[in-house]
Amino acid sequence: MKYLLAMTALFVMNGLAASNLNITPADDGTDILWLSWTISGEFGIVCRYDGPSMVGGRVFLYCQDGVSSTITEDPSGGIHLLFSKRDSLFSLNPETMVIEDTVSFEEMSEFCRTGLLRRSANPALGLLALYRVTYASSGASFHWQTSEYTVSESGLITMGDSLILEDPYPVSGSDYMSDFMFIVYPVMNASGYPVMATRQFFPGGSMPPTPASWRIATLCHNTTASAVYLTADTLVWSTNENESPQLITSGSCTSNAIFLWSDSTETVYYSLHDCETGIVSTMPYTGEAPSPFGGACISADPDDPGMLMVWSNGTDIVCRHYENGWNDYTYVVAESVSGVFNGSISVCSTQDGYWVAYFTVSDPDPVVFFVDRDDVTSIETHTAGVDPISVTAFPNPFREALSVQLNGNGADVSFHAMLFDHTGRVTREETSNGGTLLWNTVDLPVGCYLLRVTAGNNVYTQKTVLVR
Repeated sequence: MKYLLAMTALFVMNGLAASNLNITPADDGTDILWLSWTISGEFGIVCRYDGPSMVGGRVFLYCQDGVSSTITEDPSGGIHLLFSKRDSLFSLNPETMVIEDTVSFEEMSEFCRTGLLRRSANPALGLLALYRVTYASSGASFHWQTSEYTVSESGLITMGDSLILEDPYPVSGSDYMSDFMFIVYPVMNASGYPVMATRQFFPGGSMPPTPASWRIATLCHNTTASAVYLTADTLVWSTNENESPQLITSGSCTSNAIFLWSDSTETVYYSLHDCETGIVSTMPYTGEAPSPFGGACISADPDDPGMLMVWSNGTDIVCRHYENGWNDYTYVVAESVSGVFNGSISVCSTQDGYWVAYFTVSDPDPVVFFVDRDDVTSIETHTAGVDPISVTAFPNPFREALSVQLNGNGADVSFHAMLFDHTGRVTREETSNGGTLLWNTVDLPVGCYLLRVTAGNNVYTQKTVLVR
């Protein structure tokens, strides 16, 4: 431990930055935690904590692409700590931090960022996700790979089903490092599958004419849907090349996964995912919100009916709880804290509350503290005041016509509606005269469509299906 403290102090003296912070609880009624992070884009650190105090850890080299950590149960219920970096997955004894087993990945890419499923609905089954970039004479290849794994009582890792999906529309084909801060790694609810997300830019085409579009692409490791590839669901956000969305963070609870992101005007939205079929709703986030480049995180626990989002507002560390809606107010959990940015804050859920860890640009030694569940869940939750208007598209599935209607307070206002096909092409676009409109859809082909409705400052999305 003294070596680790001395090492981080040396990094501070030399101005070396820390990032990629992750926190995992033992979830056994104790205050045992494990934290992992990188320093200077080269060293990976994983440590055991007893509450806010570090009690042990170890250092890994060659971690320039980031690290991730979590815990997994073996068949007898024993706990093992899992740690990943670009070319390896390690199992460690969670008490002594001794390496039990190592699985190496095929070295086939110039860049490979890994992410472990933070909390699994099945404690004995883990998931490793990789985002790879490979260069060849014909150009760059970008793809996702997910691999299931289990751990034996002695700590031996056995890899299971592995699924692959190419990313056809990466944002930064030539300068990929600039976009990887907008990748979020696997989270899951209690009844679905692990999901992750990235942003994409579809360049459009001339045959048939298709506009360029920005997208939030969510990917679901659903082995019952396909044994060959990940299933994907895409939210077409904008057909304006200058309106790029930016993923901020993700989390999950018993019912849903949640993806928080912003558009080019820094308006923040949250998309709910059912961890099986895709995005079920996208709503504007109201109230004080994290910025795309400020540090932010959301808890991810399939056993928790809610989620806690924690972020830096530039002067304090604040939080807001979500359970079927956002609480009315933010709650300050650490005052007079600055210099917290992307990758330097993390939160995890326990039965009694939430553990939060953060570090600043001037001090890469994590600060760890506990937030009592009652303090953040007793604040009144938004009801009709947050989302006074809802959107209904009916019938759904539809055939020859589709009706769009606003419901709720102020639902008689005009709105702008767009209907996108699976390629992102706008098939219908109209501004209503009042709170309803009707489209004739006889000429549209069978398939899935995304309805996007803008009413005032609020934007709503809904998936619809055309059948014959």
